[in-house]
Amino acid sequence: MKTTTLFLITISLLLQSCFSYKTINPETANLVVGKTYKIKQNKIFEKVKLKSFTDSTIIVRRTFKEKEILKSEILKMKQRKFSVIKTAVFIPVVVVVSAVGIFAATYKGPQIGGGIQMPP
Repeated sequence: MKTTTLFLITISLLLQSCFSYKTINPETANLVVGKTYKIKQNKIFEKVKLKSFTDSTIIVRRTFKEKEILKSEILKMKQRKFSVIKTAVFIPVVVVVSAVGIFAATYKGPQIGGGIQMPP
């Protein structure tokens, strides 16, 4: 039970990201070529890298394929930003939780009566 809980906590901490996404309007936002964005079309968010853009379209790259998207077809767009706070909190939390987890997994409890023998 301890190892399962420790494993789940470790996995959840390792899957955290030091990045956050801020919702932007593709029509008015200052888009930057080479930045990573999340674009929602047809109920699905896609993580893409912006290659170029015009007033009405954007060209993005996802999994080695370039795709042209009309700005009017984008339901929601999010820009990736590096989060200093998430990074500053994440590293110490991982260290503390790992240390506590290792201690909890290896601790056997106090030994009662281990060195004293009763006379016959």
